[in-house]
Amino acid sequence: MPAKTEIDEKNGDEIIFAEETPKDETHLETGAWKIMIADDEQDVHFVTKMVLEDLTIDKRGFTFLSAYSAKEAKELMREHPDTALILLDVVMETISAGLDVVNTVRNTLNNKLVRIILRTGQPGHAPEVEIIKKYDINDYKLKTVLTDHTLFTAVITAVRSYRDLKELEESRNKLDLALEDARAAQRARAQFMANMQHELKTPLNGVLGAVEVLNRTEATEKQKKYFDIIKTAGEGLLEIISNVLDLTDMEEGRVVLNNEPFSLRETIRDIVKTLQIQAKWKNLQIYSFIDNDVPDRLNGDCNRLRQVLMNLIINAIKYTFSGCIALNISLLDKRNLHESVADKEDKARVSLLFEVNDTGIGVKEEKQEKIFEPFMVGENIMTKQLAGAGLGLAISKDIIEKMNGSIWLDSEPDLGSTFYFSVEFQMEKNGHVG
Repeated sequence: MPAKTEIDEKNGDEIIFAEETPKDETHLETGAWKIMIADDEQDVHFVTKMVLEDLTIDKRGFTFLSAYSAKEAKELMREHPDTALILLDVVMETISAGLDVVNTVRNTLNNKLVRIILRTGQPGHAPEVEIIKKYDINDYKLKTVLTDHTLFTAVITAVRSYRDLKELEESRNKLDLALEDARAAQRARAQFMANMQHELKTPLNGVLGAVEVLNRTEATEKQKKYFDIIKTAGEGLLEIISNVLDLTDMEEGRVVLNNEPFSLRETIRDIVKTLQIQAKWKNLQIYSFIDNDVPDRLNGDCNRLRQVLMNLIINAIKYTFSGCIALNISLLDKRNLHESVADKEDKARVSLLFEVNDTGIGVKEEKQEKIFEPFMVGENIMTKQLAGAGLGLAISKDIIEKMNGSIWLDSEPDLGSTFYFSVEFQMEKNGHVG
């Protein structure tokens, strides 16, 4: 027997819960949206199913789950957490049974996806505004004015909302899995690199040691020349291996900067002295200039500063065929330094500007933005006229940024390049300026 209805005079829609209607049983459909009807009146179940039976969303119909009490509703939600929508009566075995279901679903079961529409024929027991404010529901309908049109609208809106939230959750889960896979791959790569460090550096150091011994023997000039070639190539390979390992450590955040006192001027003298020999092989000169107001006694990671300067100056030597390389060091902000000294701060901070200038081949403008990326080299990669793996600048950039600084360059092809970088150090109050 069809449901008896009344006409809503205001808009002509049929009020679907005006009188009692016959009973009906839950039917199941594979691949359909799950809708739970939780109501202690059997006719409400039947009419709801009858109104929605031909409705589809994204070409999917509905599977209806029937609960006639709050207890049954909670059990069904435990069994069917993928329910898209609950059409929930407020008053069932108790006057707040439906509200108890809401609390269980949201808090105990921690299901934030399922959409919940409260329906009641006794609004006095659950004032609309108060309920919407207090409970995590998505809509509130009075049965006495609920029409097929308003039910359609509410259900379609709720299921679409559930669909979108479900898609977002699935996308997030896929991203989480991808992130975990990436982390696992990163850990595997770190372990591989650690193993390679031992497997490559150990025999390579053996080769270099043997060459050093041979170089001390009574060898001919031609043999000594070959020994030097082997040594230079081996040291270059050792540097590339160390740079790759350094880059891996940087990317995975395993590098921790030391904070120890050192002399800036002694450090610069040692660097220039070490590299001057390499520069002389190409008839180049290295000059260094430190402004008088630059403090000498600093606290920081001297070894990392040395690594950056060595990378930059070695690059300058590599790409310069005539002329010179100049290192200039100045204060980035003289006013702040003298204010700190005047205040006698124990841990005054100072920012220094380093400039490495060469008269080499320069860097084309279109390559300047990418030159600090790993494995980006300045030479023609097909001819490979100049050696290098393109790691020194990438590692230097990471170190500088860890030292609260930045690096940039100014370059013109065939006229040379100037690499600038700034870094921060601590200066003890007893450290002199100049």
